[in-house]
Amino acid sequence: MPPAKPKPPKSLELATLDEDDLRDEGDFTAVGFYDLEMPGRTAKAVEFTQCRFNRVDLSGGSLIKTSFTDCLIEHSNLANLRTDGSALIRVRIDGARLTGLQ
Repeated sequence: MPPAKPKPPKSLELATLDEDDLRDEGDFTAVGFYDLEMPGRTAKAVEFTQCRFNRVDLSGGSLIKTSFTDCLIEHSNLANLRTDGSALIRVRIDGARLTGLQ
């Protein structure tokens, strides 16, 4: 049986660092993270639902107990990102750097 495909939303609200920077217990639904530099960010218990990450740098950060549901991660840098206790549910990763992802 092939993996289940993400169920993206019909439209996305574009993220900005001022309003949508990572924070503990953040809840992001139908948000598009495009061309954002967020290396070294640390947050716990963040929920991403039907979000899209395109050309986003999350390298060297820590997202503990974070969930990604129905998300697309494309051409992004997740190198050395710590994700202890996190979950990926119906997530597609395409062209992303994953070196050292934990």
